[in-house]
Formats: sequence, structure tokens, C-alpha cells
Amino acid sequence: MTDPHDPSQRFVPRQGMEMPLAKRNSGGAPSTVYSFKTPDEARALASSLAQLCPDPEQSRIGLMELLLNAVEHGNLGVSYAEKTELVQQSAFHAELERRLRLPEYCDRTATVSVTRTDDEIHFLIRDQGTGFDWSSYLEIDPVRVLDPNGRGIAWAKNVSFQHIEYHGIGNEVLAVIVTTSG
Repeated sequence: MTDPHDPSQRFVPRQGMEMPLAKRNSGGAPSTVYSFKTPDEARALASSLAQLCPDPEQSRIGLMELLLNAVEHGNLGVSYAEKTELVQQSAFHAELERRLRLPEYCDRTATVSVTRTDDEIHFLIRDQGTGFDWSSYLEIDPVRVLDPNGRGIAWAKNVSFQHIEYHGIGNEVLAVIVTTSG
């Protein structure tokens, strides 16, 4: 019998894609790890994982932003300025497809480890990029407000998750959703 709340039963991985791995995190709670490489996989996985959350639509948006960032900016190395220019030229998606085929990027994967406790869901997202200075993206900067990009992390922090924290060089982010009201 299938469980409609189990994202591994809805997420359809690409051929050769790593399937969910069950493991235990340092706190002892079981985690499931999913890997993804492309923007389409990030979107599909965000939609599936959001079904675990109390408000799936609100959670989906934040998860999608963070998972897409792992692919676009992390694994494929697209800078903020590059994305702004490419979006303005309607060339962003073509550039992502091009980079996905390049030898320096084609083998990179991102992962999301999902851990559920009695009162929280933790999403630990990792990419294989060089990291970034995330601190200026936690809030919407009025200087960038009209740019076509650059608001996803702030959106995720302020709307989708109760807690977000970046680790190390910025290629790992923990996003937490509280599942109890108490």
C-alpha cells in the first residue's frame, strides 16, 4: 500500500539517479537523503517533499527556492550578476542546459536530507559548489528589489520556514519547519 505522505513514493527520479537513502542523523532520528541534478528534478522534489509539511504550498515555494539555488548557483556556478543578465536576455534556461553538459559540472549532484522529529521537519540541502556569502540574502535588499532574482532565500526564511541557517562556506543550508503549535 502506498503512503501519500511519503515523497519517495511520488518523486520519480531520472534514470541513474540516486534513490532515497535511509540513514540516521547525529540526533538519532532517521533521515532520508535524495539527490538531484537538474532544475526540473529540484522542482519535482520540492513538490513531493512539501507534502510532508503542514502547509504544503507555502513549504513548496521555499523548498523550491533552496533546491534550485543548490543547482543553479551551487553546482552550476551561476553568479547573482550572471543570472540577472541571463534572465534579462531570456537566456537563463539555455545557459543552465549548457552548463549541465560541461565536464566541470555534469557529474555534480545536490542532496537534501530530510529528518522528521515529533515536532519539526529538517531539510539539510547540500551542493558541490564553492559556496557564497549568504548573509546579504537573508533579507530583501532594497537595492536589489527590482532585479529579476535575489529574493528566494529571504522568501524561504520569512514565509516558508521557521528557521534557516547556512553552514561553512554556504554550500549547505538547514531549513526547519515546526509541525506543532505548542
